[in-house]
Amino acid sequence: AEYMGSQDHTLLRREQVEVSSAIRLKQTNTEDMKHQVAELNVELNEINKQRRSQIMDLSRKQAISKHYVNLKDGRYKRFCAGQTDREFERQYRRLQGLARVIDQFVGNSPEITEIFDNLKTTVEDTLQDLCPPTDERTSITS
Repeated sequence: AEYMGSQDHTLLRREQVEVSSAIRLKQTNTEDMKHQVAELNVELNEINKQRRSQIMDLSRKQAISKHYVNLKDGRYKRFCAGQTDREFERQYRRLQGLARVIDQFVGNSPEITEIFDNLKTTVEDTLQDLCPPTDERTSITS
């Protein structure tokens, strides 16, 4: 009976070592995957920043083109100086409002900070891209 107990102990010990080894391997794999996710998030943020910039540029060009087509057709007068600036300032103020809402969410519930990190970065980058003529830059992290 003592011999069987020793064998059982040896089997349990071997199984414990295998399980511990498997856990370490999975932890290493998890850390590697977390690192890859972080790298991909940085890449994704850069791509999104470029995309936003290109969309804003395209949108501005489309609005100007549409205006000139309508102007050519006799439907509109020429743009007044500052008319496009007012539109961008309106968009900028809207994003500032969104930034304030995000700050309030994070301020009231710090545990959700990680959830809002990408959105916060996106809004902050867009605010910097839009920077109105009056140069009212805002950081939602301050």
